[in-house]
Amino acid sequence: EIINPTSDIATELRHYHVGQVVSLDDPRFSATNVRWGLWVPQEFLPDTGAGLYFLQEYASDKTPILFVHGSGGNPTDFRFLIEGLDRSRYQPWVYFYPTGTRLERQSELLHHMITALQNQLEFRQLCVLAHSMGGLVARGAISEAVKRSTPIEFPTFITLSTPWQGHAGAEKGLAQSPAVVPAWRDMAPSSPFLKNIWEIPLPKKTAFYLIFGYSGDFSLMINRNNDGAVSLASELDPRAQVAARRTFGFNEDHGGILSSPAVSQVVHTILSNSEVQAPWAERKIE
Repeated sequence: EIINPTSDIATELRHYHVGQVVSLDDPRFSATNVRWGLWVPQEFLPDTGAGLYFLQEYASDKTPILFVHGSGGNPTDFRFLIEGLDRSRYQPWVYFYPTGTRLERQSELLHHMITALQNQLEFRQLCVLAHSMGGLVARGAISEAVKRSTPIEFPTFITLSTPWQGHAGAEKGLAQSPAVVPAWRDMAPSSPFLKNIWEIPLPKKTAFYLIFGYSGDFSLMINRNNDGAVSLASELDPRAQVAARRTFGFNEDHGGILSSPAVSQVVHTILSNSEVQAPWAERKIE
């Protein structure tokens, strides 16, 4: 797909790095940059390294798996899960973005970056694993791919603790805060973005796995069962459950789910059975 070089999205994309090899210890993933991306996203992009990064040189015989972090997060959140990845079959990619920006735009930007890499590298499949709000961004990017007939398959899509129905705190922030974070507009439960996120079905070849946590206490912000940050009602949106091939629940809180050995075992079992096809395996993997 050709982007008008004078369009707003083309201007934004110039601030993103695509396909650069980094380590998870890269200083651009610092806590300071994460805070900038959440609270002053308009200042984040010109000065910070947002983008879609590789953690190793691209290998055409390995399926890429893209990790998408949530609000106030960064790629290091996935360190434990990435360390357990079968590197003989998969190569990890990470998306680092200012989490205070509109989710709909981040979905669109991510899709353009994936498309640019596909045009360059000619890979056929991309697996996706996302945490929290990152699941919404990733789901939106997949919808963009479907809508634009992008020639990429997403054989496996895994989300952890994703607020499919948004967060009540975002709605309160919009109503009461003197300074509004743009992402709140899409995270508010009544937002058009959330209402429409399942309007475009996942591709038939995409196996979606919904993983959620339930180890949270009562709070004034979340006055119902939760994982410490997101309500179970939001994690277990019926639309998401219907779309999921399997749903897994764990006694973990919102952040702890990323470092849980039990969750890691399920994730890597899913990936070991994923119907990915590389040049060396032109067959269904049982």
